[in-house]
Amino acid sequence: MAILQSDGTPLLIQPLEPQVLLDTIRKYTGVKAYLEHLVKFVGVNRTGASGCVYGYSVGISTGILMASNVPRVEVMPAVWMRVLNCGRRVEYDSHYKWKAHLRDMARYFYSDWKKQITLETCDALLIARFGWLQEQNK
Repeated sequence: MAILQSDGTPLLIQPLEPQVLLDTIRKYTGVKAYLEHLVKFVGVNRTGASGCVYGYSVGISTGILMASNVPRVEVMPAVWMRVLNCGRRVEYDSHYKWKAHLRDMARYFYSDWKKQITLETCDALLIARFGWLQEQNK
């Protein structure tokens, strides 16, 4: 998830604590959230616990955004990846190499980002980039 300021620049990216999300969106007006659509991991070897954490995180964030009247845009992973020309996962030997590629793309787009861009945060920054492009095209 990425929370964008009214000019389309990223304000927050997930993962973050629910209270941080709530406190931040209360401080700003005109923010908009871009969230990755909750996808099923069919055929992917993931534990049930990781799926529960994923769903819980999306549910908490969505609830906070809805209660705070923050506009939300859900986007399928394939859509934002296609718009940003990320390539395809099958082109990489491992999940780690794929995520490293996405991290490098996020570092390119947000070279001035003050926080460290990691394998865990790169998707959210790329979703922010997608959101920024969508806002620019309005």
